[in-house]
Amino acid sequence: YFKIFANATGMDLVVDPTVPVNLNNTAPIVVQQAAITSSDKSATFLVLDVPSLRPYYALELISPSGQIIIPGVSIGGVAVHELARDTYRLVRVVFPSLAHTSDYVGLWQLRLTAKGLPKKVPGVATHDNAPMPNAGIVPIGFAAAVSSDYRMAVSATASSMQPGARINLNASFSDRGWPAANAQARVTITSPSGTVYGPLSLYDDGTHDDSEAGDAAFTSYFMQTAESGSYKLFYQGQGYNDRGELAPREATRYVSLVPPTPPEREEDCIPCHILKWLWTVVIALLLLGLWCCYRKRGSLIV
Repeated sequence: YFKIFANATGMDLVVDPTVPVNLNNTAPIVVQQAAITSSDKSATFLVLDVPSLRPYYALELISPSGQIIIPGVSIGGVAVHELARDTYRLVRVVFPSLAHTSDYVGLWQLRLTAKGLPKKVPGVATHDNAPMPNAGIVPIGFAAAVSSDYRMAVSATASSMQPGARINLNASFSDRGWPAANAQARVTITSPSGTVYGPLSLYDDGTHDDSEAGDAAFTSYFMQTAESGSYKLFYQGQGYNDRGELAPREATRYVSLVPPTPPEREEDCIPCHILKWLWTVVIALLLLGLWCCYRKRGSLIV
């Protein structure tokens, strides 16, 4: 839903992983970090975790200047907005003028400090694909999306809607609307059955279907599409704005390929056959009636 929100509001994802964290280590752990540049105008940070496991750790969002983000704090004089619900916490930061870049430009960190190894927690479902609370592993999700002058636009288009189609991969970078060629992009593709391909590099060198070298438009293609179903394409971009600051970007797209639907076999239609015979009988009766009338009329004349 956070990805949908970012796409709908025209924001770019900076990072969006879910990380399993081992609570056996009592030293502070940097779960994940998001790079913010002076091109970014605002950021929304999302933290996801399991409420019943919170007694066993503390989570802190920390700005590049070392400020712990808690309700009521401000960045460069601009108040930070926060919304907390059962399983998530949203923090929205509107960045101040460039005079305060030291307060927000750099790596924002999500830091976890363990409080001790958890016991088995009632009410927490565990299965083969989920972290086991009694093993000291907790899942922590962290995502960051920015409204920025530095953008990565991506697309994935298939040559047809059927398996075996060629999927064309595209990513372009811009800074304040101008092409930003000092970048690189790659795509990791997951097939409908879960097979992972890549990461595949995209090119801006006038080859690999790239129309022009150095125009900040990166291209490539993917052909391992024999399976039918939905292909997940995870784009990772990394570029630099006009001030030389690193600006990582992420995006996800999906392409669905389905085999052509075979034409339906026409089944015998008994009512149609009956109707055909009925029409034959009706026409025969009409002809017979006309013939009888003709014979009767001829006999009267005689």
